[in-house]
Amino acid sequence: MATTAVFAEMLVAGIEAVVWIVLLALAIAQPCEADIHRLAQLKDWVALIAAVLLAIAYGLGIVIDRLSDSLFDTVFKAYERRGSPKPSPDEDEGMVEAQIVRLRLQVLARNDKVTDFIEYIRSRLRVVRSTTFNLALTTIAMEAFLLRCTRASEWQISVSALLLASLTALAAFSAVRIRQAYEEWLIPAAAMDSVKRS
Repeated sequence: MATTAVFAEMLVAGIEAVVWIVLLALAIAQPCEADIHRLAQLKDWVALIAAVLLAIAYGLGIVIDRLSDSLFDTVFKAYERRGSPKPSPDEDEGMVEAQIVRLRLQVLARNDKVTDFIEYIRSRLRVVRSTTFNLALTTIAMEAFLLRCTRASEWQISVSALLLASLTALAAFSAVRIRQAYEEWLIPAAAMDSVKRS
């Protein structure tokens, strides 16, 4: 079940990435009507093309997940440090990170309903983190596409940019809140394991 969930997460992230990559490619290539007619000739190969695109999307999803994880960690840590006093040596970031990893391994080792709940929160975090990353790039790619390949007016382009930027901000806010919830639930979940053993 967990493997299926991770596969689905990577696929979602990859399919989202394919959207902005295609928009960017179209903005650069600026295909004409004749090019679109040529693509119509590939209709007999739809099943094969779809399978290849899904494989590419899965690979892209793994890359996007890793990039968004690293970027989000950096931004989240900067956000947490903002306005906070300088941490003491006991609160070193590396130590905190190691503690979170240890707590997660404790919960994973139990393999019960609490583990499923914690992993569900983590799954949501991975999806929303990748979605934030992909929405930001989709905003840029969509603007390039609208400017170079359509006759959209300035206000239409502005509205589209505002809408996508708002969705990106909403996704980023959700990612922050889900991460906070994950860390808040992780500590009592690991503590339950200690209580059961004692």
